[in-house]
Amino acid sequence: MSLRYQTIVLLLSLIPGLGQACGWWGDGESSSAVSTMSVTASGQVVATEIDPMTDPELMIHLGDSFRTGSGPARDHNLARHWYRLAAERGHPGGQYNLAQMYELGLGVRRDTIEAAFWYRRAAEQGEVHSQHHLAAMYRDGRGVSRDPQLSLAWFEAAARQGHGEVFPELAMAYQQGQGVNTDLRRAYLWWWLAAESGDPEAIRQVAGLRQQMTVLVTGQVEAEGRALRAGWRRVDEVPGS
Repeated sequence: MSLRYQTIVLLLSLIPGLGQACGWWGDGESSSAVSTMSVTASGQVVATEIDPMTDPELMIHLGDSFRTGSGPARDHNLARHWYRLAAERGHPGGQYNLAQMYELGLGVRRDTIEAAFWYRRAAEQGEVHSQHHLAAMYRDGRGVSRDPQLSLAWFEAAARQGHGEVFPELAMAYQQGQGVNTDLRRAYLWWWLAAESGDPEAIRQVAGLRQQMTVLVTGQVEAEGRALRAGWRRVDEVPGS
């Protein structure tokens, strides 16, 4: 076993919860990395013949360990290094995490242009938290030129995956005609879905819109909302997303 390989195995053995989803700021990091590892009865992680340098998910676990200091000492530069290795191999979780490093200035000078670049790479692969962040950047003109229409498109992409934090943003855009023609039907859809989770402002907005729409229309829209909701996979809401 090479020295580099032994070092990586040692670091991996120090990372608690390796078999669980990493769940930093996004859910792009799945737990399939565990398929390259075995665990002894005492909980010690043992590498298989698969070289961790070829597995982007193990790179992300290493990045997390350095970012949090949960295994080796905290080192944002090394965290960014491992996230970049995963990102450059096309892993959407690595791309999202690297974008966060640049947006927040962790281990690197803050760079919203670079953050937007990596958010876009992940968003185009369907990574929902990246879609949310990219939408906000187009809305605010951070790292990209302000573009209400692109902002709305990315907010809707995240919303249609069930990312509840963007429902009110999307509802307000349709209600006020931000980046799109005013559409009370679409506004009602997203307010209603937000209200279903108990959002007080959404509940108030739904009540107001019901007074402007027929029972038939609201019933049709709510049926559309239930159909959307039935098709969603679970999206973990996490701090900073």
